[in-house]
Amino acid sequence: MKKQMAVILALLMAVPVVIAQETTGPYSVSAPTAKAYVILGKGIAASPTDPMDFMIVKFGIGRFISPNGTEINLGVLIADEDKYRLKKITIGDGHATGKIYANGTEVGSFDVSSVMKGDTEVWAGTMSLSGNSYNIYVIEGARRIKASELKDKVVEYCKNNPNDTNCRNKVYQYCQNNPTDRRCRALFRAYCLRGHMDDTRCRQEFVDYCKENPTNRYCIPFELKRAKVYCENHSDSILCRRIATKITTFCQNNPDNEGCAEVKQLITSRPKLLSKLQTLRSRIRNLKVNRVSAGKINATKITSAVNLPVSTELEGGE
Repeated sequence: MKKQMAVILALLMAVPVVIAQETTGPYSVSAPTAKAYVILGKGIAASPTDPMDFMIVKFGIGRFISPNGTEINLGVLIADEDKYRLKKITIGDGHATGKIYANGTEVGSFDVSSVMKGDTEVWAGTMSLSGNSYNIYVIEGARRIKASELKDKVVEYCKNNPNDTNCRNKVYQYCQNNPTDRRCRALFRAYCLRGHMDDTRCRQEFVDYCKENPTNRYCIPFELKRAKVYCENHSDSILCRRIATKITTFCQNNPDNEGCAEVKQLITSRPKLLSKLQTLRSRIRNLKVNRVSAGKINATKITSAVNLPVSTELEGGE
């Protein structure tokens, strides 16, 4: 899988260079730079009418910063031996859609949603290609953040949060040389929670962290938040039932966990989420969790959740 990940990543990184040359000339070296890797994985696209009619697919989507500072979403698809570009991509939290192009011509589209199977993220959905329809399943590869990348993310986080005491003494230089240090990992998780969970490196960080800290308030709602679009459209699936049962059982026994308050808020704000699992959904909505009023987490607790105490709670599990 690591070799496949490297191939997908190399192709994904080449896409913005080619597009820049198309728009500015063959000798242009100015191309978008990668900000987030949204999907990097390999899987299968199968005909819904003939399960033996299938293709092996390699799938990559990234968020890039263009030379003028604007964000663009680009991607690559390999279906068996054929290569395609992905454009007009819309990225949500656990959901992505877009168009498929070959030689500059639109030849299809895709719509995929994320769901966790254990500690593995799967992007499942539909794809049309050259007039044919497919169900597509892409297994996300484990892409952990590299030391040089960690430095950049810590720099970005500390630039936007200069009052965080963990950002003192040029910590970013220390983190580049000590990427597994508890404080550096905590700063990266703090960065991720500030609106960067669309990056597979952030999600892998939390998969690893939550294995060691399953009762952490950010880990309790993790699976449900990743699968919320999937579990709105397939709320009676075995996967969604398992996630709901796991959360309900934990929160009934641990009503003081702030993660349970976030789960209840999520259920209240998205009426279709787990809608077909009426008993489980009702049990979550009726949980006697603390710090929840009218379906919203108390404002004081929202502040404490955003201004992360990285020196304490988020440091564990390394």
